[in-house]
Amino acid sequence: MITDSLSYHQIRVSYDEKLLNRRAEPQSVSITTPNFFKQYYPHLYEWDWNKYFAEREYFYRSMPNPLVGKLWYKGPIDFMDACYLRKGMVACVSEKVRRILIELHINKEEYILHPIVISKEDAPYYVLFVPFLSIEELKIDFDNTVFDFAPWPDEQLGSFRGKEELYEYLSKNDKPLRTNTLVLNESLTQRDIINAGFIHGDIYFSDRILDAFNEEHVIGYQVLRPGSQGTTPLRFSNKADVNGGA
Repeated sequence: MITDSLSYHQIRVSYDEKLLNRRAEPQSVSITTPNFFKQYYPHLYEWDWNKYFAEREYFYRSMPNPLVGKLWYKGPIDFMDACYLRKGMVACVSEKVRRILIELHINKEEYILHPIVISKEDAPYYVLFVPFLSIEELKIDFDNTVFDFAPWPDEQLGSFRGKEELYEYLSKNDKPLRTNTLVLNESLTQRDIINAGFIHGDIYFSDRILDAFNEEHVIGYQVLRPGSQGTTPLRFSNKADVNGGA
């Protein structure tokens, strides 16, 4: 049986023009730690997934503590873009966000908060990372998930399903890969944060986190409602075999 998820939503930094006096960009913090994007988070991790997963634990522990950064625009808010964005690097967040995650007892294996000192700001801030889950960790229901890849201008839209087909595609292509609906095993509902970015770039937060954000008036994030542009429905299956077998 497959059930729709009513408990998870995709989120991103807010582009609300009222936050920045009609600017069409989110509030942002540039990471200015020397060599951060060359030595500590190079583009290599953006496309070499084998290297990323092989070095995932060391990768996050090896970063300078604290990072340093500076605001692009006026004063800081609770949930800001962290630049220059890398996959799995969600936002620069305030102590309020950190407190919420701690008080909700969110499993610390699901996220990483790395301290960052923002120039001319005394309050503590953190870069929020959500590590990618591998194909095996995502426990994809391959019988019910169809993958679509965006074509280049002279190509037609393609799609496929199946675990072996996914591995073959990833070994030969770097074209964007998405799903119209992502179906995971229901055991993933034990998590509050699900990073499915390895497949299609989306990070899901549980409603209990988002409810707390709302109650505590966290400023700077935007919930992507189902059906809006760029959203991918998340569904769950109770199949015993999540590897695409019969």
